[in-house]
Amino acid sequence: MAFSRKAGFAVMLAAVTAFSAGAHAEGLAGTYRGHVTLLFSDRHVETGGMVLKLSEQDGALAGTAGPSADAQSPVTNLSAGRQLQFDTGKDSDRPLHYELQRFGAQWRGDVVGKSQGHAVMGRATLLRDPD
Repeated sequence: MAFSRKAGFAVMLAAVTAFSAGAHAEGLAGTYRGHVTLLFSDRHVETGGMVLKLSEQDGALAGTAGPSADAQSPVTNLSAGRQLQFDTGKDSDRPLHYELQRFGAQWRGDVVGKSQGHAVMGRATLLRDPD
């Protein structure tokens, strides 16, 4: 069975992309602290602290998030690659989705969701605690 150059390149690109996503996930375990600013559809703004704790379990990334290190809830739909994406508050009245990109030592990005019946959008900035 012969592969065309184009098919061979596609297979190679898929393998590199899969390896790259795994490589991005590796080394992300740790505690990240920062802040989140949310703009609600009724035009009020909330700013607060955020702590994200990531761990590696059996090669998979898992995590918790909350306003402090002591007040944590599990995150869902966690993925790492070019972006760090996750959801918080899945079973609450405040489900939020985060899409963060790395900028040097920081993760920064957008937050969207709902809170108490209002649409919410905002920004989050997190910095990893020193080991």
